[in-house]
Amino acid sequence: MDLGHIGVFLNGYPDPDGTTTAVRGLNRALARLGYAITIYCSGHHLPEPETDLPSFRVVHYQRRRDHALHVPEPLCKRIRLNEDAVDFLVLHAMFSPGTAIVSRAARAAAIPYVVCPHDPYHPLLLLKHRFRKLVYQSFVEKPMLSRAAAIQILDRRHAAHLAAFGIKTPIVVVPNGFDPDEVPSPQGSRLQLPGDPSFLCLGRLDIYHKGLDLLIEALSLGLRSGKLPRTLVVNFAGPENGSRERLERLAAQSGVAGNVNFAGRLSSVDRWATLRSCDVSILCSRFDGFGLSALETMVIGRPLILSVETGIYPWAREARCGFFVEPTAESIAEGLAQAVQSRSVWDIMGARGRAFAWSQMTWNRAATFAHEEYQALLRRLKGRQTAVEIGAIGANGD
Repeated sequence: MDLGHIGVFLNGYPDPDGTTTAVRGLNRALARLGYAITIYCSGHHLPEPETDLPSFRVVHYQRRRDHALHVPEPLCKRIRLNEDAVDFLVLHAMFSPGTAIVSRAARAAAIPYVVCPHDPYHPLLLLKHRFRKLVYQSFVEKPMLSRAAAIQILDRRHAAHLAAFGIKTPIVVVPNGFDPDEVPSPQGSRLQLPGDPSFLCLGRLDIYHKGLDLLIEALSLGLRSGKLPRTLVVNFAGPENGSRERLERLAAQSGVAGNVNFAGRLSSVDRWATLRSCDVSILCSRFDGFGLSALETMVIGRPLILSVETGIYPWAREARCGFFVEPTAESIAEGLAQAVQSRSVWDIMGARGRAFAWSQMTWNRAATFAHEEYQALLRRLKGRQTAVEIGAIGANGD
């Protein structure tokens, strides 16, 4: 069944990160539904052929290694000419010059485009590098968003941030998901994290975005108050991005150096093994588009300490699989204490999260949301085109 041809642009695809995981997962599921998918990219890693999905292909152009924001001209030309005859483009990333460049190429070809920023235009995100962003958003970001056919968000609450940002473009809501076939069996998983209990903070060590400074302060508050046991360890696992030294310094200054452990970057197999070896997983972001690590936690059946500012929060709340906190040190400290005090129900909470994720949060399920939104978008675009054609006929007096 031919449902349409979707072009997808993620400049860094298939470099290993959460955005690549999300783009691959959703679009593979859309291809299984019957969409033709073409992903345009210039990531440093060469894509592997999708032999099991003939309607899913990746068009990769080599880019300059010294310029992460560079978009190869042959890629732009291919889009300007619409050589692949796509019906619309989905552009991934926010505050990205590459995305803006491709949006201009799409407009030159009269290809409607959808912007998927992945993170919300949260006030705290806009405060970071504020003056640089003020200039960029005025001349590039807002015009790009305003000219889009739609903006694709992961959580309906993000629409309020767009409105506050001054954007009135229609929205489509498509959550993230997971692929059951990519979840490895627990057999042979013997990894052991330190701590009793052992808490895990999995993901990129972005101190500000992920609220890791708040977590260190919360850990200190809980230990000083006696609400947390001295044997508790928070394990940080993921790409360090130059932040480990700062986190170690914060932990030492807060008197909790003995209660943190750094496991470093993990392979995909070790990622699942690490999740299975923890007692509780933590995601205390100041803002977060979704939170794939939290979804993976639900998938393997561990309870969460989760910020209400994450896109996955409404799903986790419905699943009743976690302790929900505001992104403040005091609230996170209380969440840590509640988790410790609720040790007897960890297995029950984890089982609830697992059952919910496997029934409600697969990529196939997410693709059904995307399908409904995309078909409505295509109908709207077709109606707009028909109205323009009728207007042109009227103007010619026919």
